[in-house]
Amino acid sequence: MRNLSNHQHVDFSELVIVLNGHTTHIVNHEESFIKKGNVFVSNA
Repeated sequence: MRNLSNHQHVDFSELVIVLNGHTTHIVNHEESFIKKGNVFVSNA
């Protein structure tokens, strides 16, 4: 598993499709546990 540093998306949306494994996705200091098969959308 690779670690990604904290980063921001100011002017666009993000689509995450989890193909394998699991992770914790943090948006606006709120943590969401996402796993294989989940789709996560974050609008800017």
